[in-house]
Amino acid sequence: MPTDLRLTSEQLDADWRERWERDPVVAMATVVRQHRTMIHARARQICGEDRATDVAQEVYLRFWQNPMRYLPSKGSLASFLMMMTSGIAIDIVRRDARRRLRDETVERRTPRHDVDPPDLADPVTSVRIQQALGALNASQREAVVDSVLHELVHREIAVTRGIPEGTVKSRIRLGMQHLRDQLGDLRDTPAWNS
Repeated sequence: MPTDLRLTSEQLDADWRERWERDPVVAMATVVRQHRTMIHARARQICGEDRATDVAQEVYLRFWQNPMRYLPSKGSLASFLMMMTSGIAIDIVRRDARRRLRDETVERRTPRHDVDPPDLADPVTSVRIQQALGALNASQREAVVDSVLHELVHREIAVTRGIPEGTVKSRIRLGMQHLRDQLGDLRDTPAWNS
């Protein structure tokens, strides 16, 4: 076994660059051996056991890709790795939270019925609605689709699109007015009223 693997953290910190330049594989093995318990414990503390291994692997990968980010003059290698572990773990927790929120939003947007509404079951009606939607300008079409099909409220559309809520309301109103003008004769059909 190489002698570098038996070094203390203080010895490793003292001449880090020299050791890495001499044999990066042995230097990395030493880092993993000396700090894996600490890294895994910190990751587990922040994001749980199921994600701790992913965090540790990401820490090792990032450190391997850019070991010279560690500057011994700024602090110990253990402190550097703990900061890196914390940052990566927090990023993963945030990413998981965004993913859960996105999944919940998709579930909420999913239509609550198993069959098409009667007005869309008729192919002619469906084509006419698609043509009328296609005739809208892109901003109006997006606002109407978000509101009607995705069942989003004005504020959600404004946040999603990055536009003022009043603009969303205007686009929906103008788009719906255009659709009423284009599809007004459908109101008298049985499909529209069912």
